[in-house]
Amino acid sequence: MKKIISGLLVLMIGLFSVVVNAQGLGDLIDSLGSEINFGYTTTEKLTIKEITDQKVIIESPIIKNQSNENITKYTVMYSEFPLTEILEDTNLLNQTKEKSFDITGTNNSFTIELGTADGIDIIKKYYLFVIPKDINGNLGEVSNEIRFNIAEKTYGDAGSSEIYTTTAVHNAAGADMTLANITHGINGSTITLRWISINGSSTIDLSVMTPGSSSFNRVATINMNDESYSFVASRNGEYIFQFTPDNGGKQVNYTVQINTISSSAGGSPGGKVIPVVPKTGTEENILIISIIAFLGYIIYRKLYRKAK
Repeated sequence: MKKIISGLLVLMIGLFSVVVNAQGLGDLIDSLGSEINFGYTTTEKLTIKEITDQKVIIESPIIKNQSNENITKYTVMYSEFPLTEILEDTNLLNQTKEKSFDITGTNNSFTIELGTADGIDIIKKYYLFVIPKDINGNLGEVSNEIRFNIAEKTYGDAGSSEIYTTTAVHNAAGADMTLANITHGINGSTITLRWISINGSSTIDLSVMTPGSSSFNRVATINMNDESYSFVASRNGEYIFQFTPDNGGKQVNYTVQINTISSSAGGSPGGKVIPVVPKTGTEENILIISIIAFLGYIIYRKLYRKAK
């Protein structure tokens, strides 16, 4: 019963915040479902231009409105959590940072810099996207979401397992692992990594950064010709595997997201879980009716205003 009440309260608060919140991501959520006439597209995207020891430089195209005029106001939203998780758990909004700015000039693109002065922890991974805003305060279509890690100098699209690096072009004799076509498969808690054998190195040092960790731990030294390695994950989350070939080969990181590990049954002997009967009664029923009635009122008011 507490979960039912809690869920209804969260829904009520969520709808109420859509009505009253007028800033940042709350403003974006409020605009969902409304007609958007300008913004980023599948071809107009953010890209990582450079990652230094202390900051990341993002390049963005300048967005135009329906009159082909430049949009000059932008807000970059960045967090340790991707947008998909934030939309599922609005409490994560408290950890989302934003930086708004105006641009000038007639160039076709502009750059955004984020670093330690903006609250970035260089050893952590961040996700970001950009929201354009016209002179009337209307929000446009948000950009693609990208991720980056300053300490590792790596980046990629938020929804992709591919990771890119800004390190120098590889000229050493060892294997270039970016050409190894690394893939993976998941069976329960077992992650099987696969790659194509590359000339120049005979072995690979494999390290992993497990969920919640900020550093890599060495796993094993593998023969290049094995072309596969199985790793048993201890819990769900994101695993970053680092492939370092010998003989001065080019290192590459590869990310795997696993959500297939089931938690072990607990409770009484034999693993049997005794269900808890939810509490019901007059007070709980009245509270639920009140919440539903208030939700109905909010929805009615919102629809009534749109009809007018």
